[in-house]
Amino acid sequence: MYLTLEHALAILAAARKRAAELGRTPLAYAIVDAGGRVIVQAREDGQGFGRGTIAVAKASGSIALGMSGAKLAKAADGYENWFTGISGALDGQVVPTPGGVLIRCSNGHVIGAVGIAGAPSQDDEDIAVTAISAVGLTPDS
Repeated sequence: MYLTLEHALAILAAARKRAAELGRTPLAYAIVDAGGRVIVQAREDGQGFGRGTIAVAKASGSIALGMSGAKLAKAADGYENWFTGISGALDGQVVPTPGGVLIRCSNGHVIGAVGIAGAPSQDDEDIAVTAISAVGLTPDS
């Protein structure tokens, strides 16, 4: 199985719905495939342009290092210089903070990731997890 455009658009719609429920708008969203390539990127009206880049980095960084942003945040504790180097080596595409969530299919394989930016990190994470689950896929946060 691979992540399709239809999956990505459904995840985006579910994420926007959850963000509205939490009163956390405007946000920026990115959904990437298993290779870290952007399928869908969106920035709601009123959100600064930099948030879109952060959303992509949360998603693609999770793919690049094989773990969610929340796990990356824990792994970075005490290794900040190493993570700064890794982020530089990956053209800034690693943001070790909650809000980057891997997407797994029913057999457990990673098929993509979601990155959300603009709310407090825990809300970014909640929105991503809820959206992935809403489309019948498994969030790995």
